[in-house]
Amino acid sequence: WRIQHNCLIPLLTTACCGEKVNSLVNESAKKLGYEIQERVLLSDHIAFASANIPSISIQTTDHTIHSNNDVAANIDWETVEKCYNLARSIIQNAIESM
Repeated sequence: WRIQHNCLIPLLTTACCGEKVNSLVNESAKKLGYEIQERVLLSDHIAFASANIPSISIQTTDHTIHSNNDVAANIDWETVEKCYNLARSIIQNAIESM
């Protein structure tokens, strides 16, 4: 996984997540200085979204998952850290908004 220009893609739609989750994601990204691109793609979160469980999948714009290059040696740990920071911030903002 690689982040280009701090761009992460939380895969979400208002239909499956609701405006509250969208707001949490956008607030968290803004605090971290990340650019967010919303796209609707098939991913592991779809099963939850189909059951009306708010869900997102955090991915980057440049990745090689499910390919011959998807090996441990190609892990970009800086990107993993940024994805973790975004997820942590979303959770923290959700707790604070309760």
